[in-house]
Amino acid sequence: MNQAIQIIDGFEYDRQYQRLKILAMNSGALVNCYITEVSIDEAEGFYALHQFDVEEHLISLIEQESFNRNGDIVISKPELLK
Repeated sequence: MNQAIQIIDGFEYDRQYQRLKILAMNSGALVNCYITEVSIDEAEGFYALHQFDVEEHLISLIEQESFNRNGDIVISKPELLK
């Protein structure tokens, strides 16, 4: 595991865009990571069930520098669960 990338435990729910927001640190810089297509009703259970898979996937995307134009990592729930 790349020690320069750390995923902060927990999440926030973005009601406006219906997505999870997870923070990561990449060499000291904060990176906003979003998982789209997650409803508020399933957010907590989804995160609890998939936390470690989510973290591994986000670390991989950060290592690949798969940032959008805002410098965020965005992945959909179906893409994550492949």
